[in-house]
Amino acid sequence: MFANLTALVRSTDAWRRFEIARFHNAALVRARAELNSYRPHELAGDLGISTADIETLAQAEAHRRTELHLARNPQLRAAAAGMAAGYGLAGA
Repeated sequence: MFANLTALVRSTDAWRRFEIARFHNAALVRARAELNSYRPHELAGDLGISTADIETLAQAEAHRRTELHLARNPQLRAAAAGMAAGYGLAGA
């Protein structure tokens, strides 16, 4: 019975939106961590950015990764269409 209920919940658009938001949040955390691993002089010299640009770039990279995830999982695409502009939980 519990398995049936779980399958029912996971088949809803609300659950799929939650999964998209969770994936997006994880992608954002990873992108921030990658950019924060650089020292300020490495950011400026190697990448041509400042520490003030990290959040904007991390958001853009998380959005890109989420779009790739959605492209690989077409069953999530319909749920994503119902979300707000971002992939945060506010759209769920």
